[in-house]
Amino acid sequence: LRWRSRRSQSPPCPRSGVKPHLTYEPRWAGLTVPVGLAIGPERVGRIGLRRAQAGPIRGTVLGEDGGEALWFPVLGTAESPARAVNLVQAQLRHLAAASRA
Repeated sequence: LRWRSRRSQSPPCPRSGVKPHLTYEPRWAGLTVPVGLAIGPERVGRIGLRRAQAGPIRGTVLGEDGGEALWFPVLGTAESPARAVNLVQAQLRHLAAASRA
């Protein structure tokens, strides 16, 4: 038996012999851009709300009364995709340092 498709010329999966569940071949769509970064209540509790928000991206508080999480919106803060990646890296360094302090 030969596998055929009108839309895709992908060979079957070598393990199962079944075509992957894709309608079309994947295509390059450009670089991925981080949308945001979140930390949960447990980590916010360890770091402290004020210290966690002191990084390069201002966090939005989600929740209340000891169950606060933080959402750091990267997309609205960065002017370009490269800047967004740099901001996420800087935010992660800040949060790591704040966790150790």
